[in-house]
Amino acid sequence: MAEKTDVEEVYAALEESARLVGAVCSRDKVWPVLDSFGAALGEDLVVLGVQSGERNAAELDFSFRVPAGIGNPYPYALAKGFVGETDHPVGALLSDVSDRIPVNEYYIDAGVVGGFKKLYAHFPQALQPLAALTDIPSMPDAVAENAGLFTRYGLDKVAMVGVNYRARTMNLYFQFAPDNRPEPGAIASMLREMGMPEPDEAVLQYVSAAMRANITLGWDSAHVFRVALAPPPSAGFDPSEIPAPMEPHMERFVQRAPFAYKGERVNLIAVKWVPEEQFVEANSYYQLSPMLRKLTQADAMSEAGRAGSAAPGNLAARANALFEEAVSGPRTQLGENLLRMSLTAWENPELQPQLLGKVRAATSSTEGAEYLRRHFSALLVDRLGEVVDVPRLRLNALVVQVVGVIMLRYVMKMEPIASASVDELVETFAPTLQGYLSE
Repeated sequence: MAEKTDVEEVYAALEESARLVGAVCSRDKVWPVLDSFGAALGEDLVVLGVQSGERNAAELDFSFRVPAGIGNPYPYALAKGFVGETDHPVGALLSDVSDRIPVNEYYIDAGVVGGFKKLYAHFPQALQPLAALTDIPSMPDAVAENAGLFTRYGLDKVAMVGVNYRARTMNLYFQFAPDNRPEPGAIASMLREMGMPEPDEAVLQYVSAAMRANITLGWDSAHVFRVALAPPPSAGFDPSEIPAPMEPHMERFVQRAPFAYKGERVNLIAVKWVPEEQFVEANSYYQLSPMLRKLTQADAMSEAGRAGSAAPGNLAARANALFEEAVSGPRTQLGENLLRMSLTAWENPELQPQLLGKVRAATSSTEGAEYLRRHFSALLVDRLGEVVDVPRLRLNALVVQVVGVIMLRYVMKMEPIASASVDELVETFAPTLQGYLSE
């Protein structure tokens, strides 16, 4: 039997991923896109994505790099019938950008249900000041009309322009310098000025790690249609790391979507806002670009090195490393080790501010509470339940004890728990915890 072509392999991955999210993969919509633009599918980035909310239900998006030989893909898409002739500026924008900016690469975006959707011009090596884009004839007036708002929040260097031909909207991808990412308070203020729902503290903390801001604009008004922020892609997935609710089919997708590279699956989870709501987009990378492959491998090595050190790093990775250390000891000391694990993390002066932020968010919002619930449930109930065979109610009781000690010591600062040594606390509470874990 002949081996599958790259296009066939990607199509099979789309079919499998569509089943995970409850979408119906339409070959009539998908195959023409892959066949027309997929000459480089076996060599570079392929990303699959799904969004929460009713407006995005039963669709799976996919994006990949346009072969370099095509150049500006808009005339090619026009010749292939993916877009129609139009006098609207949406038809001229990508060509106008390409004529004025040294574009590194182009991308295409489509859906397994809706088919062809967007084209992108990516120019990360020639970041453009916002003022340069306002001079492009087909650029929406909304860009210039919002320029003051954008620059107030550090949105002044653009790395990519996207064009949605079906919706007649466009996207500006603003690049943040690593040492100049917006603070959570600034993000809240920016969203407020743009007319978006204000997120809670946990979400703001999460998106403050973003390297880019994706702003959607149109030609008919100065209104900002949508804002998206996401931390960089990373290997692995821990639901407790995501402070906004994810629907079950989305978690299933990022945990089980197929991928064609070694190591862990790479995901990117974005938070998006429209004036009516906040929602989440989950992206899973089927293939990695050479640069992204190097970056994620470097991140994994760095994270492994941090896990046993005092550096804060990724909170979930740190918690997982401490948990594995705790359960590796004798079962008769498991209660003691788990409590010491928790207190050790909270005693770390670099970790404690992050942990306090999570707790405060949990006491002030349903999203923050959901974040902590998932974290404790995943680590001290689900995973601990794989180690000891005791009723789930006992594991819940253990969580009550651990969280209670943390709240009294670090949040409420109630004496004498607040000033007691870690050894004193372990000596006092560990026997009770061990009792819950006795089979």
